Amino acid sequence: MAKTWPDYMGTYKAIVLEWGVNKTRKAGLPQFMIRVTLTDYFDSKEGEWYDVSDNHWTMNAYLCLYGREGGAEGGEIVETLNHTQVCKVFDWDGCGFGSLIEPGKYDGKVIQVRIEENTGEGAKTPVQISWIDVEDTDPNSGLQKLDPAQIKTLEEEFAYLWKNKKPAPAAVSAKKPATKVEVKKVEPPTDTKEDKKKALLEKSKRLRKETVKSEPPPPKDKKKAEPLEDTPIPADYGKRQAWSDIIDLRDKNCTDGQQKAAWEAAVAEFAPNGDEDELDATGWWYVKESVLSDVGQF
Repeated sequence: MAKTWPDYMGTYKAIVLEWGVNKTRKAGLPQFMIRVTLTDYFDSKEGEWYDVSDNHWTMNAYLCLYGREGGAEGGEIVETLNHTQVCKVFDWDGCGFGSLIEPGKYDGKVIQVRIEENTGEGAKTPVQISWIDVEDTDPNSGLQKLDPAQIKTLEEEFAYLWKNKKPAPAAVSAKKPATKVEVKKVEPPTDTKEDKKKALLEKSKRLRKETVKSEPPPPKDKKKAEPLEDTPIPADYGKRQAWSDIIDLRDKNCTDGQQKAAWEAAVAEFAPNGDEDELDATGWWYVKESVLSDVGQF
């Protein structure tokens, strides 16, 4: 049976396949359920989206719309963060569940999801969908904050931790006369292309060295990337396709850190003057082959 969840955590774009409303097993509280297929992965380091639809990763999300205040049994029922997310992403007014089960309403809807490790007791899969948002939200803005009402509830729950503590008195100091500070103008460094290339090479070597120390490489013989004379290189082959091919063909024991280190080293080796914008289709093909010689399934 094919695995239906991704190998790496992060933000993805996903297409909604199914949806519905049910009750949680233990507490019997309303939850909104969606089934999605992952289509694109956001590389936060590169700042780009990469197509992963060929993996056919399909996952379910169980979004509890209400919880009990303080988590205690019998506590007052309150709206959850999931409630806010569903209102935003699915245009729900939060009043009644009928609008959430209309046939065809969300067919093919594209959303963003956050994939994280599943640490819940008795978890059936190692990862889970922990957060959803609209398709065009900034994938770098991942901080989720409690609103003032939720902060108040949190304080009440943990107030016993500081109940017997007294606030420290504010420090009082005598005013001192202002001192004139001379501000010196700092000229920006004038790095040449050779300096940048040298710095990139040193960074790549350092990253690869650190990766080897902390994580053992995949068990295989290393091969040097050679030009493939009998293999036609597509004229439109580029960075996006090279990265996608590496993800598809990398060794199962390879980590994201190892892949990124190998990628940076290959770009520094094949890019003219260390500038990846100068790489053509052949250059990106060689970058892909070089990275797979380090982390590929050989």
